[in-house]
Amino acid sequence: MRKIIFLFPFLFFSSIVFSQIAVGEWRMHFSYNSTTNVVVTPKKVYAIADNKLFSVDKKDFSIQTYSKLSGLNSNEVSLLAYDEISNLLIVVYTNSNIDIIDQKGGIYNIADLYRKNMTVSKKVNHIYFDQGLAYFSCDFGIMVLNLAKKEIANTYIIGDNATMSAVYAVNSDETYLYALTSESIKKAPKQGVNLLNFENWLVAMSLPDDSQLFRDMDVFNNKFYVAKNNENVYVYEEGQWLVFYANDAQLAISIQTIGNHFIINASNSLLCYTKDLTVEQLTDIVVSDSWYDDTEGVYWIASKTSALLRYKKGEGVLGRYKPSSPYLSTAQKMYYNNGRILVAPGKSWDDRYSIPGAVLLFEDEKWTEYTSENSGVLQYSYWFADVVSIAVDPVDKNKLYVSTWGEGVYVFENGVATQLFNGLNTEGALETAEPSNHNFYRIDGLVFDKNKNLWMVNSLASKGLKMKTYDGKWHSFNYPSLANKFLLRHLLLHSRGQKWIVSSTSSGRGIFVIDDNGTILDESDDRTRFYTSFTDRDGNVIVPSYFYSIAEDKDGTVWLGTDKGPLLMTNVSKVFDNTYTCTRVKIPRNDGTILADYLLDNEEIRAIAIDAANRKWIGTGNSGVYLLSANGRETIHHFTVDNSPLSSNKIESIVIQEETGEVFFSTQDGLISYRSDATVGKKSFEKVEVFPNPIRPDFQGLITVRGLVANTEVRIVDQSGLLVFSGVATGGSIVWDGMNFANHPVGSGVYYVFSVNADGTEHGSTKFMIIR
Repeated sequence: MRKIIFLFPFLFFSSIVFSQIAVGEWRMHFSYNSTTNVVVTPKKVYAIADNKLFSVDKKDFSIQTYSKLSGLNSNEVSLLAYDEISNLLIVVYTNSNIDIIDQKGGIYNIADLYRKNMTVSKKVNHIYFDQGLAYFSCDFGIMVLNLAKKEIANTYIIGDNATMSAVYAVNSDETYLYALTSESIKKAPKQGVNLLNFENWLVAMSLPDDSQLFRDMDVFNNKFYVAKNNENVYVYEEGQWLVFYANDAQLAISIQTIGNHFIINASNSLLCYTKDLTVEQLTDIVVSDSWYDDTEGVYWIASKTSALLRYKKGEGVLGRYKPSSPYLSTAQKMYYNNGRILVAPGKSWDDRYSIPGAVLLFEDEKWTEYTSENSGVLQYSYWFADVVSIAVDPVDKNKLYVSTWGEGVYVFENGVATQLFNGLNTEGALETAEPSNHNFYRIDGLVFDKNKNLWMVNSLASKGLKMKTYDGKWHSFNYPSLANKFLLRHLLLHSRGQKWIVSSTSSGRGIFVIDDNGTILDESDDRTRFYTSFTDRDGNVIVPSYFYSIAEDKDGTVWLGTDKGPLLMTNVSKVFDNTYTCTRVKIPRNDGTILADYLLDNEEIRAIAIDAANRKWIGTGNSGVYLLSANGRETIHHFTVDNSPLSSNKIESIVIQEETGEVFFSTQDGLISYRSDATVGKKSFEKVEVFPNPIRPDFQGLITVRGLVANTEVRIVDQSGLLVFSGVATGGSIVWDGMNFANHPVGSGVYYVFSVNADGTEHGSTKFMIIR
């Protein structure tokens, strides 16, 4: 058991209001749309939404979010339970880790199940409290937690012949423990027998039928109740099961006893029974889970579609509670444009993922979204889903072109949908994967060139490369190597005028390079090459099975992200030569030999982003995120779930806010950002500033000087003119830890920053205050 103490009021990095963070700090950008679980404690109401934890204060109704930044041991929460006797909140994560939070905010980590290697699922289905013990109903049996000692006391494997089999709920009376399995309700004496012996767990009663679909059990008025998936609730009376509640709609259903009330959550209604079976029914409301707070006579309802609700019979909804957050928290691609982060939350792979259609924008520390509910997009199609790429009009930053993995290319102007391009209004340029079916346009890779032409790739089409001129004319390009490719995913317009197209997978995988010789519409003089394999400078042949990502660095080198690691295409003017070889970065072993290993050899390189200092941010499929030096030989940072707030080591996309240096990561479990130390260099010293300013006693991060010309020499002196720091900017910024050359913290006072560019022709200065 590991204990961490934290105080909820100071968890500001993941709270409602977004604010800039200092260099080296993180923040979460999780969504909280679908609320699925709720528990009520004396002071707070806790809920799970989109597998993330948040709370509502019962006194002032303020909202607080929780994550690894808050001291939790994971970000992805699957189940909550609260014990009124011990005042302990149990948080179970999707990875089977467990935290216990006491009423003072102390966190106790119970990692036994998380660390246990098992051949069966470790999912926790239900938690029941009795006499200082918490009984975890798991897919393998019952795990018992001693709440006072905060440690695992026992594990009961109760399947026939000691086989691991699922237990869905536990309950008890004064004599017996009861366990709901897929076949029956078993019981065992609480005292006097060895509960570790499966033979002491006997069948107490069969279930209403042999469907093996009963997942909820509870006891109310000394009677057993069970709920069948998407069907009825049954009560056990006089030796037989009777239908207690007929679920005619056959929707999801669950049951629970809270104090003196028995609750049925029936998807579109809620029924609350008292001891005399008087029922209060709430209708026309979506219910995933609920809790009746009899101290206030209100219901707290986890509504899958309407956040967390506070509801009172006769008065209706008293409040709706949802943390401020992006509409969705995943992204296949992210973009930076004019101080904004733009997010395409859909996916393109084999078939449609049916991810709700949305364009997400993060600007001025606020998230906004264009959706089917607020943009009018449904006037052009009955369905808006699977947004996979975005391009910003080069003349009007509020005009966005948005492709989906189905309907075609939408145009949004100031958040309102104004047009949809598909095969019907592009003279057949856009091609659908299924003839006459206008929900199968596989369009990706939107990007504008310097002449304001909009380019894109069209998978499963006879002509895989498309272009729309700025005056609205559509063109298709007949490159046989791109015909009917299964997954054309990326289109890079290189600074030398080449087009690099990524065919990600299937038998047509590879990299297609085009040089149009400056005559866009004349294909006769084009040079092209389709790479399915690569030869490196050591003569090794690399044949990737997947191509995930592509980026051009500031030297013009193209970095390819494959399942074999990163491949570097240098001197791209020679890329059409038959003798062309790729480069792989070698990392010396430094073990006294001259041997070296290839950089991230055989790692899935799913995302690549280049920062202002030409450093490489690399997102992998299994190993988290790397920040590499400009030449790739030095690892500056390596962030994983074990040493950072990341909750997944699978990275889908990376984008950098160039003005602030904040790096956004789309992971398997949500959007997270980290404030790095590299920003875009300015052309002149017009606005040099220090962040934060003033530096107060409680500040523990790095002090940032920004607004610098790239590669500026920076000096910081105190009021007496004593030099306390010097260095060279990383891009347009530099960081300082507040220590002098003797490695001691500098004192309070006013400090002056002086900077000069590389050739001494530009100078800048500013000042800031430190308060100790």
